[in-house]
Amino acid sequence: MSNFDYISIYGSVDDALSQIFNYGEKSLNLALLAFSIYEIAQLAKSFNTQ
Repeated sequence: MSNFDYISIYGSVDDALSQIFNYGEKSLNLALLAFSIYEIAQLAKSFNTQ
C-alpha cells in the first residue's frame, strides 16, 4: 500500500488507533459537557425558593 492509498483510506496521515483515541476524547468531552449543564441546572434550581 502506498502512502497515497493510506491517506485516501484513513483520510489523513494519522493511523487508525490515533483516530479511535480522538473519537474517545471527543465522546468524553461531550459527556463532561452534558454533566456540567445538568449540574448547573440543578444548582440554579436550588436557589429557587418557591
